[in-house]
Amino acid sequence: MSEVTIQDDGGDTLHAIDVGGFIHPSFSKDPAHVKRIFESVPNFKCREDDVMLCTFPKTGKTKD
Repeated sequence: MSEVTIQDDGGDTLHAIDVGGFIHPSFSKDPAHVKRIFESVPNFKCREDDVMLCTFPKTGKTKD
């Protein structure tokens, strides 16, 4: 696990956490918590009636 900085073409940066090749924004949880989440995924048990929703995170920003 390591912290990474990603820069876009406009020069803006995003601080993120690399957990085994999965890049996760660091604004939502502390790095240790993110690591625990990703490590627990293989043990997750789905039920017959579970529904999984996947979407892209919000992108872009507005300028004042």
